[in-house]
Amino acid sequence: MGNFPKAVRQVAFARANGQCEDCGRKFSEGWQLDCHHKLPHSFGGEDTLDNAVMLCLECHAKRHRALGMHRAVQSIKSRMRMSGGGRTEEWLRKNGGVK
Repeated sequence: MGNFPKAVRQVAFARANGQCEDCGRKFSEGWQLDCHHKLPHSFGGEDTLDNAVMLCLECHAKRHRALGMHRAVQSIKSRMRMSGGGRTEEWLRKNGGVK
């Protein structure tokens, strides 16, 4: 997992006007802001300003949950392709995902 250089975090914070870029919560209202990778390192993302977004802790967590769901779906699709594909529901039923 990468960390943005301090200079990138400072510019990203200024660009966002000190507020969460998803929900608009302001840092000055007691909300902590995190610098989040739009494209994660695992997908080739870098620690650059173009790949940075400032988020409050709640929105940061939502982004990571969404990314986890995306990875789970990609993993299921990959396993389906390796095992001959078929209809998604059918495949999940045979492989213990739907009861």
